[in-house]
Amino acid sequence: MEIDKALLECLKDKPNYRSARTMIKSLMESYGLSGEDIVRYFNASLNRLAEEHLDNQKSYEALAMLSDVDFRLASGCNPDIQLDAFLAKLIALNQRSG
Repeated sequence: MEIDKALLECLKDKPNYRSARTMIKSLMESYGLSGEDIVRYFNASLNRLAEEHLDNQKSYEALAMLSDVDFRLASGCNPDIQLDAFLAKLIALNQRSG
């Protein structure tokens, strides 16, 4: 699934933010997905991918970051900015040691 691929771009040893962002933008444009739709897909993908790619603590933090995005989108914030920020934070979280 493309959402999985986008998240994996953020979770690689050498992450590619631009590639992940392009995949998400393409999905939104091609399928008419909203920011809220992407958040739901991210949630499902993170739960699937976290076991292999994130330790428990980072997995919890990623899901908490995603819930913040969900709240902000429900509050009317710009989906592009929120999703871009989530991808960047996911990369930073994954690159953090410990």
